[in-house]
Amino acid sequence: MNIQAELSSFRRHLDDASENERLTLMNFATQLRTLESIDEVYEAMPCHPVQRDSLWYLFAGRARGAHLAAVRLLLGGHVAEVYPLMRVALEDAVYAHRTKDKQTARIWLKRGESDECRRTARKALQFRPSLEGLKNEDSVIADAVSQFYELTIDFGAHPNADGHLTTASFGESVCSMGILMPGTTPWLVCFQRLVRCAALCLAVFRIVEPRGFSERASKELERLLKRTSNWQEFRHPDGWPGSRLSGHAER
Repeated sequence: MNIQAELSSFRRHLDDASENERLTLMNFATQLRTLESIDEVYEAMPCHPVQRDSLWYLFAGRARGAHLAAVRLLLGGHVAEVYPLMRVALEDAVYAHRTKDKQTARIWLKRGESDECRRTARKALQFRPSLEGLKNEDSVIADAVSQFYELTIDFGAHPNADGHLTTASFGESVCSMGILMPGTTPWLVCFQRLVRCAALCLAVFRIVEPRGFSERASKELERLLKRTSNWQEFRHPDGWPGSRLSGHAER
């Protein structure tokens, strides 16, 4: 009996994603070192509040979790599904800055206590208004976050055309939706953008609590910000493999 033929499409997807991850780790070792350096910056941040009534470390932890989850999806070959996690990470970073205000922090903590508290929290913690406070401290980073946030919505964080069409292929009579797309141009660009997103999140956390960043971590962050400054270009990064990786599965 051919066991492989008996696998459901669900099981084949899981097997393909696992194989994609293995091959990506092997073929992209140099580029993955960049993702590893990002996590090293997160790892070096304090796991407890530097200030007694600060909440930033909670948001930093969840942003790191979203980033690592996005990495796992990307290694498996996903593209559009990575962008919602980028959006989550950006929101955690911006809300960390917003809750520097003690009154807003209390509102955030009490959100689940009643319907009125929920309405108050929804009004107090909105992404766009929260960016205005960040802009007062660093307009360059705030504008970059704003632009990138819109990009995540375009390419997958909302069901918009860019996210759907960049992962679809059209024949004469059929439309095929790509789920696992490793090595394709959208995948390579998503890889590049994930690094940019992480750099922006870390930049915001450094604004929120600069004492949470060592000199070495700050230097690495500046390197990442400079390296990803051309994130808007939709192209193959220089020195990366071609449009396909041999052996990667696609559904």
